[in-house]
Amino acid sequence: MAEKMFDNRFRHGKCHFDLAGTSPVTVGMSGARFEKVTLDEEIGPEIIVKLTDLTPFAHELKRKRFALRLKSGVAQTSVGPVLFLLWWIPPITNGTPCALYEQVLNPSHTGVLEMLRHVASQTHLHLLLIGPGQELLDVYEFQSTFGLDKLIRVAESACREYCGMDFIAAKEEYDRTHELLELFRMSEPGTEEEIETES
Repeated sequence: MAEKMFDNRFRHGKCHFDLAGTSPVTVGMSGARFEKVTLDEEIGPEIIVKLTDLTPFAHELKRKRFALRLKSGVAQTSVGPVLFLLWWIPPITNGTPCALYEQVLNPSHTGVLEMLRHVASQTHLHLLLIGPGQELLDVYEFQSTFGLDKLIRVAESACREYCGMDFIAAKEEYDRTHELLELFRMSEPGTEEEIETES
């Protein structure tokens, strides 16, 4: 029997969310991260993606209807595996997407596994677009069809095989040995999912 999905669609149209209460954005850091927040009291806590772009491009992105795609995978290091999620925006020109945002996760951390399961159980994914000055530019709702099952299986295995691994060392090695565009270009076909914004 299929597990019942958590219906987290906005109940009353577009959400107007106050950034207060979310964790602060690290100055100088662009990228993506999962965060557990309550956007709508009727829905309750959910996992959202906070997409931070501290360049002027964030305002350009807000002004247009865009597609959001995801490639995910596992990068092996001498210390253990690192999970990567590459959120990207088409079109692709000369092998480079219009925009590319990285999210790196520790598969040996049990909280990561719980979070991935939570995201996979949601019917929708909400994305907060954060621009320069930590300004909340917009909130988007996407139908959640990311197919995170494969990534969850890898994380489950890592929780058993790499319990207590030094993720800081693994992340440092990952940063030294893996180039973002190279990861994007070599990610397996079929690990991406196109989601159109509904704003």
